[in-house]
Amino acid sequence: MNKYKYKIYLQALAMLTVLSSCAFLPSPDEFVLDKRTNSPIECRILSTIDSVEQINDSEVLISNGGICAMKREDLTQSHFMCNINVSAGSGIRFYFRSDPIKYRQDGGIVYEFNERGSFVFENGGHVQTVDSIRLQRNFPIQLQFKQDGSKYLILADCDTVYQGTTTVAATEFIIIKPISSNVTLTRVHLDHIFEYDKFNVQSKSDKEQLLEKLRNN
Repeated sequence: MNKYKYKIYLQALAMLTVLSSCAFLPSPDEFVLDKRTNSPIECRILSTIDSVEQINDSEVLISNGGICAMKREDLTQSHFMCNINVSAGSGIRFYFRSDPIKYRQDGGIVYEFNERGSFVFENGGHVQTVDSIRLQRNFPIQLQFKQDGSKYLILADCDTVYQGTTTVAATEFIIIKPISSNVTLTRVHLDHIFEYDKFNVQSKSDKEQLLEKLRNN
């Protein structure tokens, strides 16, 4: 092999090395939480790159204007929990049973936590208001969202915000969007809903039957 061909060979080899290494670099709008466990959470930034920052393995900072999508592959019957701390601004929204497109039309189940209280919506329609569970800046609160089939439960600390059933189809995604706020989420965890996590929700038909029975007695 002459010197010219050898030079071309080395250049081609160097180019292949660069391309192959780039193929394994993570996308700048993606990161993973809880990766040291058996339940890693895939996260994608739906806003500008600098509006969402991973602090450590279970903590993320979402600045004003930031939007973050979280999921576990093929996990729809789930138990999501995190601690919410709003350092500045007026609140935060969580979109459950939604996806990175549907949430823009307020699709799915929405939990809004702000200075006026806690609010639950389904596909844009109001479901529940709890005035007593409201935002206090720099005062962390634990959020839990459990979904099991058509049933779902939202807890703030130990208080029930809402439990009920829904016809909204379950998805893998949780979309998180501050409301003109800077929000830190800590101890973020997303896992299967295990037997000890399960909960009972009385269906509407059962309630109607009970009312009918009481009226007839």
